[in-house]
Amino acid sequence: MIKENITLTLNKRYLRNIKENLSFYISITLLTAIVICLYLTCSSSYRAVDEYMKNTRTDSHVEDGQFVTYTAMTGEDRKELEDAWNVEIEQQSYTDLTEDEKGLEVRVFTPNEKVDISIITEGRELQSADEILISPLLAEKNQIQVGDQLTLSGKEFTVVGFCVRYDYMFCLKNVNDTFSLPASFGVGEILPEAFEKLDQDDVSRYEAILYHEENEWEVRKAIHERFRTANYVSAENNNRIATAQDQMTELAATNNEILPACLAFMVILIAAVLGRKIKNERRMIGILNALGYKKRELALHYSVFGLIPGLAGSLLGIVFAKVILKPFGKLVFEEKLEPLPVGYHMMPRELAVAILFTVGLYTITVICIAYFQMRETSVNMIRGISSKKKKGAFRLTSWKASFRKKYRFRAVFGNPGRSLIVLIGIGLGGLLLAFGYSCNDSIDRYVDETVEATGSYEYEYFLNTIKMDLLAIQKDEVHMLAANFAVKGYSDALTLLGMSQNEFMPLLTESGEELVPQDGKYYLSDMAAMIYGVKKGDSLTFYDVSSLQEFTVTIDDIFCNGSQSLLVSSRMAAMDLYNIPGNIYNVVMSDHELDLKDSEIYKRISKQELIDQIRTTISAQMHSYMGILNLFSILISAITIYLMVNVLLMENVGSISMLKVLGYHDKEINSIVTNVYHFLVPLGILLGLWLGVLLNKINFEASVAGYNTYITSTIKPDSVIKYVVIMTVSYVISLLLLRRKVQNVSMVESLKNNRE
Repeated sequence: MIKENITLTLNKRYLRNIKENLSFYISITLLTAIVICLYLTCSSSYRAVDEYMKNTRTDSHVEDGQFVTYTAMTGEDRKELEDAWNVEIEQQSYTDLTEDEKGLEVRVFTPNEKVDISIITEGRELQSADEILISPLLAEKNQIQVGDQLTLSGKEFTVVGFCVRYDYMFCLKNVNDTFSLPASFGVGEILPEAFEKLDQDDVSRYEAILYHEENEWEVRKAIHERFRTANYVSAENNNRIATAQDQMTELAATNNEILPACLAFMVILIAAVLGRKIKNERRMIGILNALGYKKRELALHYSVFGLIPGLAGSLLGIVFAKVILKPFGKLVFEEKLEPLPVGYHMMPRELAVAILFTVGLYTITVICIAYFQMRETSVNMIRGISSKKKKGAFRLTSWKASFRKKYRFRAVFGNPGRSLIVLIGIGLGGLLLAFGYSCNDSIDRYVDETVEATGSYEYEYFLNTIKMDLLAIQKDEVHMLAANFAVKGYSDALTLLGMSQNEFMPLLTESGEELVPQDGKYYLSDMAAMIYGVKKGDSLTFYDVSSLQEFTVTIDDIFCNGSQSLLVSSRMAAMDLYNIPGNIYNVVMSDHELDLKDSEIYKRISKQELIDQIRTTISAQMHSYMGILNLFSILISAITIYLMVNVLLMENVGSISMLKVLGYHDKEINSIVTNVYHFLVPLGILLGLWLGVLLNKINFEASVAGYNTYITSTIKPDSVIKYVVIMTVSYVISLLLLRRKVQNVSMVESLKNNRE
């Protein structure tokens, strides 16, 4: 009968305990909700977009590669290759038209039938020569609606719909560009009869190929032997196509590795905090155990204190995720890729995992800690002592110091477990915030320094044909020989530049020494060195993407270029590598724009356009994305610090009560008890700063291929100041909010402890 009455009392204690520690449970619930929200948002958006992209890629018959040949192909040639090798080949013709009023540039194609088939997302198909379909992201950025009139290069078109080409999912002017300009460049489609009326001198052409068997290597060799391939770009090396998959891969890594790790770490931290709370109730556990309660019954009773915030936080996180899922998906994907009608939703499996993982970990942790506390006898638990002798008790009787100093020393070093939890908690709270600031600052530095360090040239032209260097070379031009290569096992393209000393692009080592290309020597950019894991003195084996012939060279030095994957040699060494006689070139670098027709150029790089592209991407995409992360980080930091301060006060209730009995005022008690851990806060802030910058460094180094560039991790002094201020303010506010807890502590607590 006594046990039943106590059971009823224990059941009532759940509500009373939550009411007495409401701020504690609210903090845990909110922190859990934020982490679950981040996990579900990334997981669900990744799954929805990945599923849609796979289906779209199949329906669009996306190319496996594109190539240009020195000997032009005819329709009969394509048909012969298709029949012989079970492939599909379709010529792609395009030209760039401009709209002067808004400064738009639209690359127009004709509708394809076999390869790279476009998908109409809104509107209807083309019916007449004065109609056009344009990419939806370009239309969205310029408020262009179906039915609007668009004047391109003096010709009037009616926009009858929006279409997406998967081979321009990430809409770049050149396949090797890094950043897009969605507000000023896009693609469109017009009927063949309208295309034929355009200036054919400005039309560029290439072949798109789709393989139906595992015979890519054989087909490429056959095409090169017959038509002499000038350039070949596989879908993996085509940033217009690969960026979409790279973004899926990056988010998958975040979803499958980083976020679960953060989730587990955060949940373990919160569970540890709950465990500290259970530890403080060991006297009550001992009393109940003495009254006949089995350890299993008591462990299950205390498990509810983990189940409640775990379940509440998970459910609240699901609600948050449902609200932000679609806006998050649009921000992450549709600001960079062409918008697609993706149906964002959470799967029951994802919801179940989120709830069961959190609730299960909280509950199991609390049960384990309850069992751990009950390893002692009931008498020892009631008396609050341990049968295991502690070494080096902090009596400090011989230390001639004031009471306050002794108290603070014992509070910090006499309970290292509690101090460690506070330190790690504050550091973890600041990790994401420091990561966000470091990511923004690193990309800003990349724009300001790395791109500028590539050289003083303004324009770089890659020609469709190889030219003989017989004409007088202009003083403001540098002629080079370039070839595209690849390394087995890597999707990144490697560009070989054969050149003499280049005033526009000096090769500088990390020490600032300038390298002059010499015959028989090869120099690798630091971006390529990182991608391929190569150091000075190592050998590098690569193959020609056109002929598939393999070469092996020794890397004589590494030069600084974090935005391009380059292998540099003298022009003579490059010609010897190719076994080509004569003084030839196919790349021109200049400090001014050259008068070349679009049909003569395979790729044109303007350094200013590259800088503008990156700046636009940062302002419109990266900063807004990191702004959301920073918002979450600030919330996590503030709640974590509040939680840590709460832990300190809960574990010092007895000391606070005793000090009140001794006549200390609340202000003095705050000075003695709550201010003890002031020095741990700076250590935790420094730990979070170091972890955040380190995480950012690991992220950039692991994502060189995804970003198509190497970005050095850094953090600016003003960002460090902002970070420190936010963390410090969170700590001060936490102290102010929890000051009333000191006031509410009764002197009876001390008397009860003594009586027990």
